[in-house]
Amino acid sequence: MYKYLSLLTLSVVLFSCTTEPVQKTNAKLSGNIDGLKNQTLILVGKTKTDTLKTDSIGNFNFEKDYSTPTYFKLYLGRKNISLYLTNKTDLSFTTSKNNFSEDIVFKGNGAEENILLNKRAKLTETKKYIYSLYPLSPDEFITKSDSAKQVLLDLSNKYAKSENVDSTFLNTINADILYGQLLEWSMYTEYHQYLAKEEAHLPKDSKQAIEKAVVSNNAFSNSDKYIEFMSDQIHKEYITLHPTTDSDDYNYDLPKYLGWINTRIASNKIKNDLFYKAIKFEITYSSESDRDKIYSTFTELNTNSSYQKSIDKVYASFEKLRKGKPAAQWSYPDINGKEYSLSDFKGKYVYIDVWATWCGPCKAEIPELAKLVKDYKNKDIVFVSVSIDDNKGAWEKMLKKENFNWIQIHAKKAWKSKIVSENGIRGIPRFMMVDKEGNIVDVNAPQPSSEDIRPLIDELLGKK
Repeated sequence: MYKYLSLLTLSVVLFSCTTEPVQKTNAKLSGNIDGLKNQTLILVGKTKTDTLKTDSIGNFNFEKDYSTPTYFKLYLGRKNISLYLTNKTDLSFTTSKNNFSEDIVFKGNGAEENILLNKRAKLTETKKYIYSLYPLSPDEFITKSDSAKQVLLDLSNKYAKSENVDSTFLNTINADILYGQLLEWSMYTEYHQYLAKEEAHLPKDSKQAIEKAVVSNNAFSNSDKYIEFMSDQIHKEYITLHPTTDSDDYNYDLPKYLGWINTRIASNKIKNDLFYKAIKFEITYSSESDRDKIYSTFTELNTNSSYQKSIDKVYASFEKLRKGKPAAQWSYPDINGKEYSLSDFKGKYVYIDVWATWCGPCKAEIPELAKLVKDYKNKDIVFVSVSIDDNKGAWEKMLKKENFNWIQIHAKKAWKSKIVSENGIRGIPRFMMVDKEGNIVDVNAPQPSSEDIRPLIDELLGKK
């Protein structure tokens, strides 16, 4: 039999009272990153982004108001450190540039929470092996999953004995453990069928555990795994009740889905969490008209000011990217060093593909893009693929192997390149269409595999 935590035992209600006036303090973070001189690192939270700067010898000092406990990832390139900051935090840490997440040592108020957070992060990174477990039989899968969860619980219980560890923090950690496992279970049938090429289902009691866990509980709101689990289950419930005519379950009316969440979930706090999770990425990938509808519905239903500010910022960033606005200019070299600028193609429509060799979905679009190039040869449209590979060599190797017959250029600053920042690109592939005058047609143009792309091109080419 598998083990799972009672939802009731995870709920924590904290009470405090005092007659003394409380002096306001900020979260404080200091320390040294050996080998990292005069650099800026990025702190990324759910709705907040901050920067941390090192001086000429790698020292840093950071202070900010985090009256609401906040979880961050501190990024150095693709490496990251997990951080938990509150206004009680007075924390220092040391690490090195070369072993950023491995050499870290925490000291001060908040050290134990952050030590636990990073130890757990290392364990859950190794849980990428979970995808190797999906081909197993249901019983074997449950056994392995329980073992992995117990390792995480043992770690959490070790720190629960310390009076220095925040109870609310531990509540979130334990919710992550519980709902992380339930999320894995909920995906078993789908992944098993894909990987093992056969149908299999988990035991009835595990399905019941998943169903019972779909509850609105404000105490779990800081748990990413809880929100991810709830989002997954509520979305599946919605699709079952409102099936799409498309084979893709994610091709649905998002504003209607938000309205359904509003009636389905009792807790305003959890509603807001689910609203935000549903749209925070979709709003950047949507067409202009869909984006307006999504934003309007979210603004009408959401009552969380932090979420609203975050979405307001994203939505405002697309104002300059509306149809008819001048497209952002750029200039990048091809494999032979020849520079191509957007302005070079004035007088023709330009279909732009922003991609990278490491991006599976990007490469999946290449065959259909090649068909477009062939079918619209000698027409007033140019096809340009812009690589944002960090590893230019990987891009060059692929070009030499594939011998693509349309313009291929490389943006050397990758995610920091102008074509990314100026067009609000947060994920790839991204396809954009620019008109003959260099103005935007759509910064989220249909992908080559979409049934909408050819009608769009035909409509544009039919205009005089």
